Amino acid sequence: MNDEKPDETKKKAKRSMRDAYAALGSEFGQIKEDGKKDRQEVIRNGITRIESEKKDQISASRLVSDQISDLRKEAKMSSSVGTSGQISQPRIFGKNDYKEALARELLVIGHEELKEAGGTITLSGLLELFKTTRPNWDTDIKQIENALKHLEKQEIIPKMQPLEKSENDTLVFFKPIELSNDLQTLLKFAPRDGENISYFMSVLGWKKERILIALDALIQHGLAILDEETSWIYFPALSK
Repeated sequence: MNDEKPDETKKKAKRSMRDAYAALGSEFGQIKEDGKKDRQEVIRNGITRIESEKKDQISASRLVSDQISDLRKEAKMSSSVGTSGQISQPRIFGKNDYKEALARELLVIGHEELKEAGGTITLSGLLELFKTTRPNWDTDIKQIENALKHLEKQEIIPKMQPLEKSENDTLVFFKPIELSNDLQTLLKFAPRDGENISYFMSVLGWKKERILIALDALIQHGLAILDEETSWIYFPALSK
């Protein structure tokens, strides 16, 4: 029979929690120290180990999660905590959890890694980028599409737009950019390697002034770049 008073039990529990977090803090310090030898690789290995061994403690503390997120960025990893190790597609159970995790990881890409492209990319380009930067994920274009539709349904990202000139590809927007019909049309008909204004005048039948207005808006959003020397227009979101 346990004769301890409730207050003493609570104090022991708090001490135990403090000790656990102190131990974690010590491990973070060791990771940083070892990282001087081969910093990024050591940090990656350390994060993978801590995330697999201390999952419950990490999820219970925002401070610890933020520390790991900062270390992840320093090691050139995704800032999403808890995405170390092999992440496989579930066969029966856990499909919703997998979709939610994948959606969160896609948002990290859209907001942190696609800044120069205005938070916009083609679906095929997104799949290629994901496979390159997240080799520990077992996923495919169908799963990514499902996760994006999930974000659309929740109105976290705007609706995807089909592209006319990109082999039935789709343009994905991670930021809620309000695009007029002219801007959407210009993007839909834009070749992956870019083009000049004359091309758009010929294809769309628009006057030069109308194209320049739409182009200026796309440049402001980071969705287009105009090379003033060659008059060539590049579209970062469409390039692979």
